[in-house]
Amino acid sequence: MPPRPERPRHDRAFRVRRTQNWLVMGFTYAAMYTARYNFSYANKSLSDQYGWSKAQIGGIISFATLVYGLAALFNGPLADRFGGRRAMLIGASGACVLNLLFGLAGYAGFLGTGTVLLVGVMAVLTFAVVQDKPADAGLPDFDPEDATSGDTEAITLGYVARKVFTNPVSLTIAGAELCTGLVRKGFEEWFPRYMQEAQHLALDSPVFKGGNFIILLFGILGALVAGTMSDWVFRNRRTPVAFIGYALIVGCLWVVWHDTRLPVVIAAFTINSMAISMVHSMLSGTASMDFGGQRAAATAAGLFDGMQYLGGSFAGIGIGKLVDLYGWRAWAPSMIGFAAVGAVLMVLLWNARPAPHRAAAAQAAGAGRGTAPAGASAGDVPASPQR
Repeated sequence: MPPRPERPRHDRAFRVRRTQNWLVMGFTYAAMYTARYNFSYANKSLSDQYGWSKAQIGGIISFATLVYGLAALFNGPLADRFGGRRAMLIGASGACVLNLLFGLAGYAGFLGTGTVLLVGVMAVLTFAVVQDKPADAGLPDFDPEDATSGDTEAITLGYVARKVFTNPVSLTIAGAELCTGLVRKGFEEWFPRYMQEAQHLALDSPVFKGGNFIILLFGILGALVAGTMSDWVFRNRRTPVAFIGYALIVGCLWVVWHDTRLPVVIAAFTINSMAISMVHSMLSGTASMDFGGQRAAATAAGLFDGMQYLGGSFAGIGIGKLVDLYGWRAWAPSMIGFAAVGAVLMVLLWNARPAPHRAAAAQAAGAGRGTAPAGASAGDVPASPQR
């Protein structure tokens, strides 16, 4: 058992600047989500207005999700090549322009909605505040001892591709993320319609609004809990936390399948939201930094996210057709098996950690360094699947 990690020690200037980076990046990402997470609430209304079946609505979900996943695969290496700051600026600016076009095409007075101004504001803040590394903000850099520590090769598309796509741990996580995507999109895209049709709740009812708000809060809580558990309970390992998340998903879906009482369903949805966030934050977020390393993190995130949204594309037309044929009784059990597969893959990677370049490991050992801020240390096991 590796020693319990000590809390990394950074000076106040570093911690203040890091907080600024995190907050602006976090709120920019949240602003992006205001445009992404609204289709599920229009799901039933589109069927009612245009006579579309659930499978047809699912086709829209599948196509949009697949495009998103393919974009993630290509954008990851580009972000590693040009820097995360530039990538975020391009994304935020592009979202702002496209929202303007949507508004012009749809109705007059589009600026009154505030959504265009919100993405626009976050793009400006990202430009003003966010930097790729401490040195860009006038602070000393430090070695996070991740999977690319000690590498001196130029950061080319070929380099980052080799770092990520030849790593068996990364490929195994990508397989798990395929399962995550189907479960995540299967829940997020369809639960509002489930509440409307199976529980007979209107979207504007106080019960639905209150329950939906709690589900959102527990999704945020899940990421915070997952990070704390990973760092201080599981000694910087990510896969045990993801396993817990998958196990909770299986349990919640089983409850929804067998007990349709409204309070029970809302409670199961709430815990399920937290569990999905635990898995997503550990695999798409933290594991990509661990096993991609500082120099290839975006490529790893692109692979993991791309596979997640590839899996999510099956949750569109697949679940839509299934519910068309067999009703909402088939919805929850259709996702259980995929969550179980993800859990098994996490068991196979239970002790996997990134291994820094030998030169970096030797330097760290010679300097007597015993902690690893990013979850990797000189004595960690190599990046290969093991128990």
